[in-house]
Amino acid sequence: MPFGDFFRTAGRHQRNCPGDLVNDFQSHPRPPQDFFPFLASRFQRQIHLANTATKQSPASVFVESFNDNAFVARNNRLFTMLTSQRLDIKKIIDELSRQAIELQEYRGSLIQRIRADPSYKHDILDAPLTSDSYWAYQRELGLYQPRLYHPNATVLDMIQKVFVAEASLYRIREKSAELAALIAPIQVIPDEILALIFETVCAPRADANKPYRTKDHRQLPPPILISSVSRKWRRVAYGMPTLWTRILLSPSYPRHWTAMALRRSASERLNVTIDCCTNTCPSSDVLDSLLAVVLPLLNRWRAFTVMSHYSDALRFVGSKLTNLRAPHLRILRLSLTGSGPPGNQAVTIPGVFLGGAPELAHVHVYSVGLLRSSSVLAGLTTIDLRWLWSDMKLSYEQFKGILSASPFLRKLVLRGLYVELIQGMEYPQLSVPSLQCLEVSGDNVSRITALLITPALEELYLANVDETEFREFMQSFESADRAKYPVLRLVHFMNVNTADPTSSFFEAISNIESLTVVHSSASRFLHLLRLHQDAIGGHSNDIILPRLRNLTLLDDASDETLVEVVGQRAAMGYPLHRVNVNAGSVNLHYRTFLERFVKDDKCAFKDGLSHRLIILANHLGTARHPPPLHM
Repeated sequence: MPFGDFFRTAGRHQRNCPGDLVNDFQSHPRPPQDFFPFLASRFQRQIHLANTATKQSPASVFVESFNDNAFVARNNRLFTMLTSQRLDIKKIIDELSRQAIELQEYRGSLIQRIRADPSYKHDILDAPLTSDSYWAYQRELGLYQPRLYHPNATVLDMIQKVFVAEASLYRIREKSAELAALIAPIQVIPDEILALIFETVCAPRADANKPYRTKDHRQLPPPILISSVSRKWRRVAYGMPTLWTRILLSPSYPRHWTAMALRRSASERLNVTIDCCTNTCPSSDVLDSLLAVVLPLLNRWRAFTVMSHYSDALRFVGSKLTNLRAPHLRILRLSLTGSGPPGNQAVTIPGVFLGGAPELAHVHVYSVGLLRSSSVLAGLTTIDLRWLWSDMKLSYEQFKGILSASPFLRKLVLRGLYVELIQGMEYPQLSVPSLQCLEVSGDNVSRITALLITPALEELYLANVDETEFREFMQSFESADRAKYPVLRLVHFMNVNTADPTSSFFEAISNIESLTVVHSSASRFLHLLRLHQDAIGGHSNDIILPRLRNLTLLDDASDETLVEVVGQRAAMGYPLHRVNVNAGSVNLHYRTFLERFVKDDKCAFKDGLSHRLIILANHLGTARHPPPLHM
């Protein structure tokens, strides 16, 4: 018998009744648990045929019965399933869909009959609908006597059939989903492509230090989620030690996950994170037990991170690392979050890895002071210093020493409090010839930018700057060489209370290709972008920022001004290649008009304030380093 014909005749060969399940339900109602054995009996012959056919292939899939929790893979090479076998599974899914439609119609007809029954109308629909507390009060006064509900047998029988139909619908949909998973297009992806996808998914991200919430399966470690999809994916994931190199240790984190990751990582370099962001400060015994897991593997450390709400915990961990040597350590992060109880805003530790870390290149220090840090803060390519409170702030000489010890420094981040510069005192400028990315925030933005000589700077980020500080920042360009940033190509303003930019400022950044304005008076920049240099006191008749190609405005701005700027620059031969704006700030009437003037149709309108920063990171395609968007 042809495969598909079985479904049209199964009912006639079984029980000598019509082939659809609805008519059989009407004459033979069953409780939910009895439905699928009945359905399996109908499909018994076809299941046998499917098993027989698939056993001829070494990459077969067989179905034992519809009572199984899932359809079992014969082996792990599902993507070699024969075309005929995939078509057979599709036919089973189609038949299950047809049965689901019939069951849905049958359920609807039952509900209509129940509602039309006189006893249902009298005893249910006409019953008092006022709150229970009101009728309890009426009963206490003897004013209301509740009427007992005595449904007739017909209504009870139909209600039972509705329950059966609903349970059966759920099971049909569940089994259809299991079958669909067997023939999903993703099953045919070769192992090599899957491996590349897995590496991308499990690669460290900006939130790589965020602890997993183990009660939510969506927050499980990516390698464990990947391994839970199928046997094929599990085999590929287990064969990739690089997926298991992220080791997270926390008092609230399951230890067996850590043991699994260490076992699967083989001899690969490890990214170790100790997370002490818990409700209470971990005891020294708990911290000792965490360190005991990874200290024997110190020679394999590639990255080491300590996060804590509590200064005591970070001080204890730091004391254990003071004189150690980490031969392959490249990334070091020490972070006191500031979210702990009072008295946990800053911590000073003697130092870490004073025994040597010859490959260390990236250091991130948040609210942590290192007394003996010369051996760590040397030979670096990235320095990230944030919120060094009171006596932890670096003096000018210390800051100069750190920069001098890192001649190949490419990225410098200074947030909040970092360097102590005495008001009114002049300091010699510091040359950082290799610096390519500078991020500055706080009260010393103007002095720091004026202090640093950065001829190779390509990316400049300013955050949390008030108007007075921004005016001083622009004034520093009046006396400075106009070629202070000759290769600058990206400028990012976030929470900057901007004043009207001056001509010297625009000349200093005239070569930029990307401009991002986040909550920083975007309308002021839009107004200036449609002017010529001579309109703001410049020495040229060229349009302002002639090389600008990417514009991101995550702020409220005038629709008319935005349209005018984009259209004018396109007409003058300076078209924008990409425009990213908040969808809520642009009227639908202008969207099509804007897209006409943006090269390659890269005009993006994004909805939702909560996604603005994510949009920024995703769409600044010219930035090699996505901007750090959190304090």
